[in-house]
This record gives sequence, C-alpha cells and structure tokens, in this order.
Amino acid sequence: MRLAYIALASAAAFFGQIAGASAGPITVGQWYTFGFGTTGSPLSSTCLSTCENGIHPPSVALPSDSPWTFTLPTRGELIVTDAFLPGDQFSLSDHGTFIGDTSTPVIDYNKTCSNDISACLAFSEISKGTFALAAGDHAITGTVIQSPFDGGVGYFEVRAVPEPATMSLLAASLVALGMVSYRRRGRRSF
Repeated sequence: MRLAYIALASAAAFFGQIAGASAGPITVGQWYTFGFGTTGSPLSSTCLSTCENGIHPPSVALPSDSPWTFTLPTRGELIVTDAFLPGDQFSLSDHGTFIGDTSTPVIDYNKTCSNDISACLAFSEISKGTFALAAGDHAITGTVIQSPFDGGVGYFEVRAVPEPATMSLLAASLVALGMVSYRRRGRRSF
C-alpha cells in the first residue's frame, strides 16, 4: 500500500513538473496584457513595442508566455479584446483544442480605443470575443489571424460564472433577508 502512495506521488510530481515547465498560472478575475507579432505568431507575454497595461479596468503583465493556466471551480468565460487601432484578429485554444476566433475587425485608421479596456469592449470595429469555459483545468494559447500593423497589444480576462442553482440560492437568501428585515421593522412600529 505504501509503495502505491509513493508511485502515485512520484507520478503527480512528474506530471506537475511537465505541466508547469512552460505554463504560466494566471488569476481568475484579473485582466492581463498580451503582446503579439505578425500574422501566424503566438500571443505572448512580451510585446514588439512597448506593452501598455490596460486602464478601466486595469490590467497587469502576464507572468510568462502561454499556455496560461488556471482552474475554474464552476463554469466561466474567457473575454479577449484587441486594443488601440482595429485590424488584428486572434484564434484561441484550450489545451490545444480550438475554442474560437475573435470577431472580424473593421480596419479604420481614424479610430482608436487606446488602452481603455471598457472602451475597446464597446468599440464595434475592434476584434473581440467571449468564449464559454467548463469547470476544471484550462491552458489557453492563441495565434494571430490578422495583424496589419505587424504587432500590437491586447487584453484578456477569465471570469467564473455562477451556476444557475447558485444564483437561485442567492436570490432566495436575499428574499429571506428582506422578509426578516420587514418583519423586524413591523414589530417595532407597534
């Protein structure tokens, strides 16, 4: 029995080293800045030009090149947007399986959303996408489909999405709290 535990622990350590060798763990609920080069290049933690972290909401630099790993306790979503000038488009994968492309951009050199993430998400001409993720472990990578400026900056965030049952429980709890508060106020008035 002890030998089985040792073998299991050794296997876990071995596979953990392999998975962690090139993977960059990220935090769910945090916006990250990624860089990219020409068409066909991977999304990375470095930029060809100066990487500008996003504002509104703020983003941070990635800890390493992809894959960017994380674990979702419930289902979630990956939100990706290009930044500054529209024209770039990305293809995304999870554990090497294609999950989708960001929207087709409309190239307009007279418009920009700069590094304001909220403005980029609202900017109809810029490429962006929201991709559903199941609960569990994920390893996100990406490739540039279009890059008319031969490089740039984008942003992404992973969000956990509460299960419908969790939302129902929250709503029921809020209703119960409201009823208790209403009853207490009613007793004081007599």
